[in-house]
Amino acid sequence: MDTLIGLIATGVVMNVIVIAVILLLLVAALYFVFILLPGLTFIVLPDWLEDRKFKRLNRLQEELKHHVDIIPEKPKTLDT
Repeated sequence: MDTLIGLIATGVVMNVIVIAVILLLLVAALYFVFILLPGLTFIVLPDWLEDRKFKRLNRLQEELKHHVDIIPEKPKTLDT
């Protein structure tokens, strides 16, 4: 029991608690930024951001057309 009182008196336990709380806040902040925020912005996406997203997708699609062979819409049949 004297050892526990000595640890509390020197602040070792308090330092461990403070470090644990800081790590918990860091994990919560990372969870919010990388998991919750993208989900929320996907649901409530502003118009200007959505326009930018589609412009970027269209630009990427145009760039891909130059690098990928386009599959014909109607496959050739053996009758022709």
